[in-house]
Amino acid sequence: MRRGQEGFSLVEALLSVLVVSAGLVGIARFQIQAWRSGLDAMRLTEAAHLAAQRLDALAVEASLGAAPADGADAPGPSITRYDRRWTVRDGGDGTLRLEVRTGWPDGAAPLMLRGAAQPRRRPDDGAWLGLPD
Repeated sequence: MRRGQEGFSLVEALLSVLVVSAGLVGIARFQIQAWRSGLDAMRLTEAAHLAAQRLDALAVEASLGAAPADGADAPGPSITRYDRRWTVRDGGDGTLRLEVRTGWPDGAAPLMLRGAAQPRRRPDDGAWLGLPD
């Protein structure tokens, strides 16, 4: 540049455009990753809710004297498609061991919740309703 001349040279302008572009690409990548993480969190939250819902239903069945059994279903409308399976095993100490797995058709690792339930017998005296003896 000549002495007394003001402004930017073409090289300086191109270099500044390159630096700003690299920053914008980095911000875009960050936004995409944040969006994907949000979707994963939403999907995992829904899967946990569906698994907990089934685990509670199995525990209620057992507490009312019903004999819950292994099974599977595809829960109703949801954000994504799920496959929900559950197993019921004898705990050996008078309890039932419950396990519910909620998974996705795309092969992602399933979410698993475990619990236990105390089955009740149905005596004629009403104790199965929780009434005192």
